[in-house]
Amino acid sequence: MKFGDICSGLGCVGLAMREIKGNHTYEFAADIDPNCRYNLRHNFSPEVWHDDIKNITSLPKVDLFSAGFPCQPFSSINNLTNGVKHPKHDLFTDVLRCLKLCDPEIFILENVKGLLFKSNTEYFKYICKCLDETGYNWAFKLMNSKNYGTPQSRSRVYFVGKKKGVPVFPVECPLSFTIADIIDTTLPMTIRKPTLKVREALRKVMIKENEGIVYIDNAQSGGNFIKLYELSTLNVIPCLIASHPFMLYKYKDNEIYERKLTCEETEQFQNIEAYDNICSENQYMRMIGNGMDVSMMQKLIALNTLK
Repeated sequence: MKFGDICSGLGCVGLAMREIKGNHTYEFAADIDPNCRYNLRHNFSPEVWHDDIKNITSLPKVDLFSAGFPCQPFSSINNLTNGVKHPKHDLFTDVLRCLKLCDPEIFILENVKGLLFKSNTEYFKYICKCLDETGYNWAFKLMNSKNYGTPQSRSRVYFVGKKKGVPVFPVECPLSFTIADIIDTTLPMTIRKPTLKVREALRKVMIKENEGIVYIDNAQSGGNFIKLYELSTLNVIPCLIASHPFMLYKYKDNEIYERKLTCEETEQFQNIEAYDNICSENQYMRMIGNGMDVSMMQKLIALNTLK
């Protein structure tokens, strides 16, 4: 099967294709981030690379086309400040143009659930109208990774289009592994030296509990640090994001200790395996936060591949 993607990131589609039997050819990839280019070309060597999707004028025909087009305009944060004004808001037009250029048998597009927010109603209608005009049989579904085997609360909108047949989506399934299988609470933590205001806020939250309880925060909890053991009961972590690494905190002996999740731990929450990162740890963690759930993509590709 020949495949290509744009807004390729670290290459999650390529990783998903590794799990599907057969001889596959990575025809093209594109991403404006040079670090993504270094990592993706090092791990997959696509036939053609494009730095900027706006400059693409031709693409080879493929069986599968995919794009996780930029989600920033539709995120919860940007919707509070009018995501329509975000500079990446119009990139769906380029995705659609590239879709037509490579004329795939199947396409899979992915974006954040904010695309379905009331504030984006008109733009979502525009997307639907454009996809209707392509002539594909297409459908979309909002799916959360935690309901499909992965212990991460990652809600994404998936669009699947096919020239022949009806789009198929995976059925929900139990978790195949949990937080306890990933996060190593025995790894050393360092003393945190935040500002006095932040330090007191952390201590106020943590001192109410027995010493040694580990908390987790990924900058989405608004300072309401979540006890790791409570997450272990729920078996899922909050959604990984690119702008802030997951942090683990512990209060002990009147000090606050912390550590970031390791790259290896974070990879597992996105089902990334056998990846050779050649960029800095911070850049790689950002790519992972921006990436797709590899397991979810593998399921979608396998279910919709032409027989």
